[in-house]
Amino acid sequence: MKPVLFVTVGTSLYESATWDPAKEPAVSLRGYRAWTIADGADATLLSPDNRRLHSQALLLRAQLVEKLTEVNGEEWAGALPEELFGVCPEAQAMRYSAEVATLLLFAQDHRRNLETLRQFLVRHEIRIAFDPTERESDRPRAIVAARHLIAILRRLAPEGAVEALPIEGLSSPDPKQLLAKERGLGAFLSEVRKEASRDGTVEKVTIILSGGFKIYGILLGHLLGQGTPNLRLVYIHESGTSLVEVDSHGVAIGKATSSWTERGGIES
Repeated sequence: MKPVLFVTVGTSLYESATWDPAKEPAVSLRGYRAWTIADGADATLLSPDNRRLHSQALLLRAQLVEKLTEVNGEEWAGALPEELFGVCPEAQAMRYSAEVATLLLFAQDHRRNLETLRQFLVRHEIRIAFDPTERESDRPRAIVAARHLIAILRRLAPEGAVEALPIEGLSSPDPKQLLAKERGLGAFLSEVRKEASRDGTVEKVTIILSGGFKIYGILLGHLLGQGTPNLRLVYIHESGTSLVEVDSHGVAIGKATSSWTERGGIES
């Protein structure tokens, strides 16, 4: 049985340099090369902050909101940089959406020998969790970002197992919706528990959290002490160069690790 990766999806795709500006349809984005500057103090390629602050940011975000749809993910996945199709990229993760960046860093840390990104993805079952109820067409939408993420992963690993996991209320700002038992986090927790308790599950079930979903780790973390020792929470450290991984044994930040004490603290 393959290990399962849950990936929560926000809207960082709309502020990413995910596509090669020389490939269609990305070539049609006016000013998109401004987000692919690789050198200098104001370089944008590997800095989400610099992309957000760039003078072209509003124009580029507006174009992506207009051009990215729920049904054209496969077309845009054809504009992925060639680096993604070799051995797991070592230095380019932060040009992509938070979800792809976290997957790349996770693959780098957990791949086998010189395993390619494609081979790593094929070894896992991937569930893309998103809120399907967001329908405002004039702003970035998680449902569109999720459809494009699925298309990206299927382009990178056509034989892989990538499935959509729509969870109503998962992105809701209303606590009653977000914390309802059968919606939002409640429904998401049910899916996680189902996989974590499935017969034959021996490897960890991993939840990849990004952006605003990181705070959910606090709410999801209680599962670590409720009979789910094979659960792992993963998100990018603020440095952008390493991951934070939390499981029933302790916390790892990059290569530094600490274990839980019997009272729930952390051993230095």
